[in-house]
Amino acid sequence: MERLFRLAEEISRGNQNAFDELYALTHKAVFLTAYGVLKDRMLAEDVMQDTYLAAFRGMERLREGSNVTGWLTTIARRLAINEYHRRKRVDSTDFSQESGYGARLTYTDKRESLIAEAAEVLDEESYEIVMLAVVAGYKRREIAKMKGLPISTVSWKYKKGLEALKAYLEKEEKR
Repeated sequence: MERLFRLAEEISRGNQNAFDELYALTHKAVFLTAYGVLKDRMLAEDVMQDTYLAAFRGMERLREGSNVTGWLTTIARRLAINEYHRRKRVDSTDFSQESGYGARLTYTDKRESLIAEAAEVLDEESYEIVMLAVVAGYKRREIAKMKGLPISTVSWKYKKGLEALKAYLEKEEKR
C-alpha cells in the first residue's frame, strides 16, 4: 500500500509513468466497484475514467499512509451512484442492446451475466470482496488492506458470498 502512496506522490509531481503504474495496479478494483453499482460494463468504464480524472486532480490532498485503492474505490462508488441516479431519472427507450430470442451467448456475455447476477444476489460489500478475489485476482489479505477490514471478516464475507452465489445458481438451474 505504501507503494501506491509513493506513486500518488509522483503523479502529483507530474510523472506520467507513475500514473500508468498506479492505473495498472488499481483499475480492476475501481472498475468492479463501479460495475457493482451500475451493472453496465460501458457505464462502469466511463465512471472508471472519471474516477481517475477526479483522483488526478486531488492527488496532492492524500496524506502519508493513505489507502490509495480505498480512496479510488470510494471515488468510483460515489461517481457510480451519481450516474445511477442520473440515469434512473431518464426514461430509456433504447432497445438496441436487447438480444433476440434464441441468441447465442458468448463466453464474455456469460461472464458479464454472471457478474451482474452476483451484483443482484450479494450485498455491496460481499460483491466487492468476491469480485476483487475472483475476477481481479487479489488475495484476501490485500482486499482486507484495501477495504480497511480484518482478514477474518473478508474471509467470512468471501465464503458466504460464494455460498450464496452457488445456492442461487443451483436454484436457477432447476428452473
